[in-house]
Amino acid sequence: MKKRILLYALLLTLLSCNSTPDNPADTIYLGGNIITMKGDSAQYAEAIAVKDGKILFVGSEAEAKKYRGDSTIINNLEGKTMLPGFIDPHSHFINATQLVNWVNVSPRPVGQVNSVEELKNTIAEFIKNKPLKENEWLVGYGYDQTMFEDREATCYDLDEVVPDNPLLIIHVSSHGALLNSKALEISNITAETKDPAGGVISRMPNSKKPSGLLMENAFLPVHQNMPKPTIDDLLKSFDKAQEEYTKWGYTTAQEGASSFDDLQLLKKASDDDLLVIDIISYPLFIDMDKIIGKENFGQYKKHLKVGGIKVLLDGSPQGGTAMQDYLTPGPNGEAHWQGVSFVPKDVFFKVMQTCYDNNLQLNVHTNGSGAIQEMIDGMDEINYDKSKDLRWCSVHCQFVTNEQLDKIAELGMVPSFFTNHAFYWGDVHIKNFGFEVANKLSPIESAYKKGLRPTNHTDYSVTPLDPFMTIWTAVKRETRSGQIIGPEERATIYQALQMLTSNVAYQYHEEDTKGTLEVGKLADLVILDKNPLDIDESTIDDIKNTKVVETIKEGMTVYEN
Repeated sequence: MKKRILLYALLLTLLSCNSTPDNPADTIYLGGNIITMKGDSAQYAEAIAVKDGKILFVGSEAEAKKYRGDSTIINNLEGKTMLPGFIDPHSHFINATQLVNWVNVSPRPVGQVNSVEELKNTIAEFIKNKPLKENEWLVGYGYDQTMFEDREATCYDLDEVVPDNPLLIIHVSSHGALLNSKALEISNITAETKDPAGGVISRMPNSKKPSGLLMENAFLPVHQNMPKPTIDDLLKSFDKAQEEYTKWGYTTAQEGASSFDDLQLLKKASDDDLLVIDIISYPLFIDMDKIIGKENFGQYKKHLKVGGIKVLLDGSPQGGTAMQDYLTPGPNGEAHWQGVSFVPKDVFFKVMQTCYDNNLQLNVHTNGSGAIQEMIDGMDEINYDKSKDLRWCSVHCQFVTNEQLDKIAELGMVPSFFTNHAFYWGDVHIKNFGFEVANKLSPIESAYKKGLRPTNHTDYSVTPLDPFMTIWTAVKRETRSGQIIGPEERATIYQALQMLTSNVAYQYHEEDTKGTLEVGKLADLVILDKNPLDIDESTIDDIKNTKVVETIKEGMTVYEN
């Protein structure tokens, strides 16, 4: 009898060792640094189990192996680092569908153009490899006159390279463009053309003749009336456009200023199952009447969500059009320049009221403190109630004052900062606004101290999507010339990661499904070749060399290096 009991016990033990779990995982990841991004300090797990696109388990390796079934894949990270997939706080996804056909005239290190001669040579080389057809528009991007070593370019410089076709080179801020004479002619921009409200037409010295540079509302009609690629052509580029995001570890992207046509394109891509990552669209307020009541805001359908409404309130600090007090003259030599407001205050306040009444999130482009203040004033004007938890977002929020940050916290807003400006245009900001103002650019530490959950974006294609450059600029705050601006406003590396993961999930009202590695959340993951948290401030430059090994969206690999 005793022997029989022992045999029975042994049989039960063997059966339990070989039994299949009731809920087997599709994949178990272990053997690396798994940073959960849960909480305000680093927390690690030994393993993570994934099933049906969601996180099944996070914890010890021994417990994770209990979810191992016959078909479970065991993925050994071999010392690499896993994080929640990066979430893009603000960019322009549609740009990625077109850049493949545009000429890059960005200054170093993004491109190779730091002079008029290099601009002309780059355009000429592009045409040599891709000859223009009759009347075909040539479009470029990245023009940044502040980085030119000699002088600003004019339409006449462009005419030397492209005399017979219309040529439009989009300003690095995306708030304007440099046109050649043919493009100016087609756009009916002449010496008699007056600057539109909220727009600037740059003129030749001591003349009313346009120099070719159009900014803000002077540029928008030209851009809107340009010949556009067909929907079929744009849809063909969606794979490459999404790879621009996935190769940097993003599993969610933003289309941050969608025209009505852009939204229709995104919906077509969604309907055709072309989206492999989540894309959140913010249509421009000028199309609100076509959208509100007709779109299901805040809900994903096949990886596409309409997140809210977008207002472009002011312009670009490096372009001279942000609503800020300038120490330098305006685009046409104006003294005491204060930038440009795009939208009349009464119109803006009506837009705010409409969004508030319809419980919609509102993203407002606010670079200068003047624009930030106008957004705050408008929220006070409509008696904005923080308890509605709409999480209105001040996009860029670059020159926010300490008092304005207090008000942003009081209203429950989300400041989405843009620390890449510290490197790319920090020296320009010192010149335009003085060191004291530039020093307070994107005040991350102050925002955290006030209990805010700031995010930090690239504004792609204004700056590259590289998240490690964004982390570096948040932690280092170094200009091109090597000056440090606002060392007291530096982020820690962990905070810089929060501003690309958990804080962004909060910005999007998606903290229940994204941003941290927790049971039940989407298995949106990124694997890096090194642990960013192993880098200290003395070696922070090393973070720019971090590589994405694999990007995983809802359990499926969407990019592998």
